[in-house]
Amino acid sequence: MSNEIHQRVPREHSNLKRLILIVSIIVVALLGIYAYNEIDEQNQNHFQTEINKRREEEKERIRNNVTSYVFAERSNYQVSTFGGIHDLHIAVTNNTDYLLENVKVKVI
Repeated sequence: MSNEIHQRVPREHSNLKRLILIVSIIVVALLGIYAYNEIDEQNQNHFQTEINKRREEEKERIRNNVTSYVFAERSNYQVSTFGGIHDLHIAVTNNTDYLLENVKVKVI
């Protein structure tokens, strides 16, 4: 019986070591996954910030040079005897990726 007790203690001690090792590996793996997700989220936020910054710069560039991107063309038209204009069609071409909500064309 004494021999059985001595054999049981090392086995239980060995099982405890294995359990501690497995738990440690799981904790380290979970910490690694958490760190990876945090770094990935930071990278995505930085990337989205850069995209937004470039879009705003492009919008400002277009706003400041709108005549380089938006054109108005007229069709052939007729002038009546009393100064009226007939068959005038004006086409506005927008060479940007942005919708123009309000366009005014001045006829001179």
